[in-house]
Amino acid sequence: MGLDVRNSAGNFVLIYFRDGGEAARANAFLMSKGLIVRHVANYGLPQALRVTVGKDEENRAFLDALGEFARTLA
Repeated sequence: MGLDVRNSAGNFVLIYFRDGGEAARANAFLMSKGLIVRHVANYGLPQALRVTVGKDEENRAFLDALGEFARTLA
């Protein structure tokens, strides 16, 4: 999808977008699909979303929705 995902040692990953506005739009889009992630602007990372790794079907639903959002950026 062309997104920057950093390595993680925890049960979550940080996904970096081009800027804080794009991350906020992604967050809103995912929430509209019933998927809750954390926009970490309050932690000094306005361009990132924190995503907890879930069960296979939850991860697939997230990736499908994120792919749908990414297609709106092209």
